[in-house]
Amino acid sequence: MSAVSFENKLVEIGYSGLFMFDNEKLSDSIWKNGDNQTQLEDVVESSSSSLHAKFLAAEILRHHEVKFKTKNTENLVEAYTYALTHTSLEKNNSVQLNGNLWGLLYDHDDSGYLGKQLIAFGESGISHLTELLDQNGNITYEGSKEATMGNAYQYRVKDFAAFYISKIKNIHVKFYQDLDSRDQEINRLKKFLKSE
Repeated sequence: MSAVSFENKLVEIGYSGLFMFDNEKLSDSIWKNGDNQTQLEDVVESSSSSLHAKFLAAEILRHHEVKFKTKNTENLVEAYTYALTHTSLEKNNSVQLNGNLWGLLYDHDDSGYLGKQLIAFGESGISHLTELLDQNGNITYEGSKEATMGNAYQYRVKDFAAFYISKIKNIHVKFYQDLDSRDQEINRLKKFLKSE
């Protein structure tokens, strides 16, 4: 299969097709017992691959416990922050993810499955996450209990970014239910980051 066809197949299946609804067979069909590891790594490394495809390829590699190559960190951070941004309603959730995967954040100290990976990139992720501190797009949750709790917080892309930065930097960022107070706290964080 050509590189373009392989990438198109990844995006066509999407995250939910690969990992949700108890349907890991599609993920396994892409992985092919490791036969496609190199092709997946090529998607991550290629300058012509879309960020969406890079994110999906990275998630398949991660699912199969393949350690990311250090040289790909910048590509990966860009792909994961793209996925976070495009989970928002503002971007029509074009990556078909939900807030559950990014965590319940402050009150629950929950980074979520995908958020944990963004945090794991460490300082390499700070510049990309800082760029998201102005993004207002809302991210919604699914399910019953998670949706009730998560959607009540009205989390926006910038709230996720601030939380992940606080974890990477090991600094306190206070959560406010009131959006204006929350924005003031995010502005305080932005000033702190500029002063470093």
